[in-house]
Amino acid sequence: MSDTVIRVENLGKKYTKLADLIAEWWEKLKPGSNYEEETLAQARNREEVKAFGYRFLEIARTEAF
Repeated sequence: MSDTVIRVENLGKKYTKLADLIAEWWEKLKPGSNYEEETLAQARNREEVKAFGYRFLEIARTEAF
């Protein structure tokens, strides 16, 4: 029984730490979207998807023959 209580207390400490981190950053965040960051992320995503696709095709072609 006491082992269970210790585990629950440790879990509670993790959630408290997470809550503290969120509270710390919450005031620093700006409301709304950051269109510049989103545009850059979309461009990176397109390149990553393209690279994944080419690598997938490369693997598929070598395995098929």
